[in-house]
Amino acid sequence: MPGRNLSLSNYRFEFNGQEIVEEISSQGNHNTALFWEYDSRLGRRWNLDPKPSIGFSDYSTFRNNSILLSDVLGDKVGYKTDADKKFIEKFTSKTEMRRGAFGLGKIKERSNKNYNEEFAKAVTDLDKKDETYVFGENNNLTDKDGKHLEGKFSYDGSQFNIEYSTPPQSFGGGKDAVLLEETSHAKQFTEGRTTFIKGIDGQWNSPDVDLRDEVDAKLFACKAKSYSSSFNINGAIVETQLGYIKSHTVLQSMNFLKNGASMLRPGTVGNLSGSVDYKPIYPNLNSVDLNSDLTVRTFNNSVVGYPHK
Repeated sequence: MPGRNLSLSNYRFEFNGQEIVEEISSQGNHNTALFWEYDSRLGRRWNLDPKPSIGFSDYSTFRNNSILLSDVLGDKVGYKTDADKKFIEKFTSKTEMRRGAFGLGKIKERSNKNYNEEFAKAVTDLDKKDETYVFGENNNLTDKDGKHLEGKFSYDGSQFNIEYSTPPQSFGGGKDAVLLEETSHAKQFTEGRTTFIKGIDGQWNSPDVDLRDEVDAKLFACKAKSYSSSFNINGAIVETQLGYIKSHTVLQSMNFLKNGASMLRPGTVGNLSGSVDYKPIYPNLNSVDLNSDLTVRTFNNSVVGYPHK
């Protein structure tokens, strides 16, 4: 407006909270962060990514999604493959490019019906942390005893991995539900509910994961679009794992995960009914609510974690 002027000449920070560098490309064209030099005209870094991810150029920034992601330090946010990136964005992007109903009409930006606000917030919160979190599908996950796992949140000494796969029908959701469960475990880590400790074998383990952590993570998984409370087995309607947890108290769910359950379930064909046995899922987990005893954020060669909130 006439007579009103605004000067930002004394303000040193710009896009993504990075400091302005005017000596290289004049004002507004170059920013700097701890791990990069950023050309805002090209949307590319000047240096190689210090934490590269397979499937992405070492010169790319924000995994090519500067609207969803931020990276003040210039060293985090990752996906194992482009397919993982697209799968995550399926639930974190409010809009998508597609045709109208029944595949008709022009391709244009439309509202994304799969958008999950709580999951999107969880991903954004993780992205604000200094450490790196990498999402990726993995259909060959096992625990230390060789037992197959549908998902896993782990630390390998350099980055945190949030892995997921397609679970059996009895779980109560698709791989997006497993994704939400493991993302919840990552959030629990940042809240000081769990830590990672390096064992004598060189592997990082999280000994303070307890039954309450698992119940809360599975309740978050119930927010997935694919959530199902029951499924059909030979005419009998059986409650899924997630369905049981969502319909019972936290204490009942903790007991269910540790000891299993046996219940009568009516059928849908004639008078068919029978007993359904749920095997223990985490028989060795502690029932006591364990949390981090750290007083400050700690990342060293023996322990990584946050203080409990």
